[in-house]
Amino acid sequence: MSHFSIIIPSIRARLFDCRSSLFATFVLLSGLFAAGCSGSHDDEVGGTPPATVLQFRLQTLRPEIREIRESITGTGTIGAAQTSNIGVVTPGIVERVFVRVGDRVKKGQPLFQTRKNDYEISEQLARAELTAAEARAEQARLDYERAIDLLGKEFISQAQLDTAANSLKAAKAEAGVAEARLAQAAQRLADTTVRAPYDGVVTGRNADEGTYKSAQTFGADSSVLQLQEIKIVVAVVRVPEIYITRLSIGTPGDIFIGGMDGLFQAEIYAINDKVDMRSRTVEVRFGLANDDYRIKPGLFVQADIHPPERTAMLLEQDAILDRSGDPYVFLLEDGIAQARPVVLREYDPRKVEILSGLGEHESILVGPDLIRLTDGDLIPSIHDADR
Repeated sequence: MSHFSIIIPSIRARLFDCRSSLFATFVLLSGLFAAGCSGSHDDEVGGTPPATVLQFRLQTLRPEIREIRESITGTGTIGAAQTSNIGVVTPGIVERVFVRVGDRVKKGQPLFQTRKNDYEISEQLARAELTAAEARAEQARLDYERAIDLLGKEFISQAQLDTAANSLKAAKAEAGVAEARLAQAAQRLADTTVRAPYDGVVTGRNADEGTYKSAQTFGADSSVLQLQEIKIVVAVVRVPEIYITRLSIGTPGDIFIGGMDGLFQAEIYAINDKVDMRSRTVEVRFGLANDDYRIKPGLFVQADIHPPERTAMLLEQDAILDRSGDPYVFLLEDGIAQARPVVLREYDPRKVEILSGLGEHESILVGPDLIRLTDGDLIPSIHDADR
């Protein structure tokens, strides 16, 4: 047997073994491919696998409903019960000023006087005119009575009697006008002395003796003196407008006055119906007795006002996100985190007051992982802090 006849069968055997191995490999890959395709098809038919539920370190709590008594603080100024800029009634030169700044005066007490010479002369003229008018009226009365007597004796006609009667009427009217002019002149003379309209204290002087003042000018600059009634003073206090619904006539307050020891207790007696648009505040007033004049107008005042108790919804500050911007909380509803905007205000270092946005029975999420939450996150069973 030749050498080649021995080699050829061996090669054929090896080729057969290679073909068998290739076929087996092909069958194995086909099976794996078919299995993969079958798995993909089953996934499409059976639906998507459940979403992964993240684990959060959270718990829930509910808002606290509590009756609270909360003071409202406002600041302002002490004012007088009345302030009057006293000017001349009749124009003229200020001749005398009887009081000084700081003097306490009684109602009706003379304050200052304008020059009265011209008004004295006017009164004298008016008095003389009245005397003459009264004399003419008396003469007209006598003439009328005589005319009646003469008509009875048929010495004059009826027309002459009528003339006498009309002359009497005219004379009486002239006397009345003269009397009114005298009263007017006397009042002008009296008005040269200006008197205090009420008990008070002189708090300003705007003119010296020798200054001409006209009654046609108005305002503090045209006045001679400023007078204030301070036996009762007024604490004029401004508070933020958000508290306006909690204030009413009779609400008590503690009044602290700058530069004075202790506090004064008073009640609101007036609430201004106008809200200041610039400061967004409303003005309230307290009356304070000041018999000794110790409280001075213009002093700084702070009021701690005590409205009645009210029901409030309080929540831990840790449950609030973005407090300085648009605050919101996360509620737990059916195992899902739901973002909810709220309106709030600071209550104390630990709690805020919820003004709107929450119900008292809702579950609010809190915990270290609160900032990781997004709206719609699935939340597993967690501890309810209120149960």
